[in-house]
Amino acid sequence: MSIHALFVATNFEGTQNALPDCILDARNWRKLLEPYCASSTLLLGKKASRNGIVKAGRKWLDRLEPGDLGILLFSQHGAREKINGVWHEAIVCDDLELLYDFESNDLLRRRAPKTHVVALLDTCHSGGMPRGNPRIARTIPLSRCTRHKATPPAKMRALRNGIIYAGCEPQQYSYSTGKGGAMSLAMQKAIGEKGADCTFGWLHRRVAGKHGLLPTDEFPQTPTVTASVANLRRTLRSFVG
Repeated sequence: MSIHALFVATNFEGTQNALPDCILDARNWRKLLEPYCASSTLLLGKKASRNGIVKAGRKWLDRLEPGDLGILLFSQHGAREKINGVWHEAIVCDDLELLYDFESNDLLRRRAPKTHVVALLDTCHSGGMPRGNPRIARTIPLSRCTRHKATPPAKMRALRNGIIYAGCEPQQYSYSTGKGGAMSLAMQKAIGEKGADCTFGWLHRRVAGKHGLLPTDEFPQTPTVTASVANLRRTLRSFVG
């Protein structure tokens, strides 16, 4: 068993959509998790275009063998759009193309059987897919995005052996603090407390439970998790061969 990670982030530098700390998120996550990873890849800035993400995502998933864990981070803007009367969430890529929830779900499903994935979505509206002085929300108007024609399925199939951590509920914003995303910082702090032996379920409770690190008055976002009970009982260390 081994862990392979892909950290995707863009600050949208030089645009009216600029964020201060998404690339910092990716680098901090890599520094924290690299001791446990057999491989880790940064996909930053202009490389995090829609085509770049899909290509890198397929290459990352192809590394996974039965029993392996793949970790994926998205740290950037998120968007929300109604398609055929149904709300769908999307990752905003560096080229302002959208990667819809049903498209990322389809991508993550195309991997070897008996492999596992953990997705960290530090973007606005991410709870449906599943940023302080001043705080900055990780969302942009849809009018600034390039939307391709996409046809969602009648019903999205559940992601097998997947754990999806989202920075907020669908109608909420995720925030940049200037030192990283509020969710990323909270999760990194929690992992620092217990290390690789904490369960994925405990990690969510520490971040967003009754006495969790979020939400706060400054960062009113409620992180969510989507996973089976069995997967939430696993630990990061259980995937280290």
